[in-house]
Amino acid sequence: MPGVRNRLRGAGAEFLDYADLPRLRKRGPCQKAFAVRRQDRQRCRRLRVGLRIVRQRLLRHLPRMTPADRAPPGGTHCNPGEHIVDRLWAPWRIGYVSQSDKEETCFLCDAAGAPDQDADRLVVRRGESVFAILNRYPYNNGHVMVAPFAHKSDLAELDTAERSELFELVIEVQAGLRDRFRPHGFNIGVNIGAAAGAGIPGHVHVHIVPRWNGDTNFVTTCSEVKVISQSLEASHAELTAYFEEAEARS
Repeated sequence: MPGVRNRLRGAGAEFLDYADLPRLRKRGPCQKAFAVRRQDRQRCRRLRVGLRIVRQRLLRHLPRMTPADRAPPGGTHCNPGEHIVDRLWAPWRIGYVSQSDKEETCFLCDAAGAPDQDADRLVVRRGESVFAILNRYPYNNGHVMVAPFAHKSDLAELDTAERSELFELVIEVQAGLRDRFRPHGFNIGVNIGAAAGAGIPGHVHVHIVPRWNGDTNFVTTCSEVKVISQSLEASHAELTAYFEEAEARS
């Protein structure tokens, strides 16, 4: 009997009662396979329960919408559980947002007018009328902004040459980021005006944000911590090296 019991444990059937041993010994491998499958189902059940507990604990840290939050300007409430809007959580940028109103000068204009300080100001590329600069408060690793030298607040204010060179540089920067950082995708966009989220509403600029699968996860949402995997200095060195190599090839 002990030998049979040990063989059963090796097959993963520890949960069987000793009364089942004679019957199991008669039926052999088929009964053992049934016992193993039964144990797998129990493990899956425990895993589902564990995941449900983890989800409940995470939801405790997320903001809950009240009926007042769900009411649009017209005053009509949405149905409970109806999807309202997806949110991109970026609490790590509050330091920049809180300081933006206090800055009297435009840091883009300062960077554009100091070509001898490109390394300190994180400028990675200069053209005839536009330049590319790393964002000091990035949404993600490799977050670059492309802006004209001139302090203009809207794309409509740019002349044809500035507009053309601006988007040509956006494509070049995207190619450099793809070559050096291997992202899975990009967010590329322009915020016009403070109401649209522009941190520097007086100086138009294009954001280029590399994205990776899973780069926004529960650590970002629950802990208000964004993991940036590379320093700004290292990112600056990578991109400037790419553009130098590109110029040498051309």
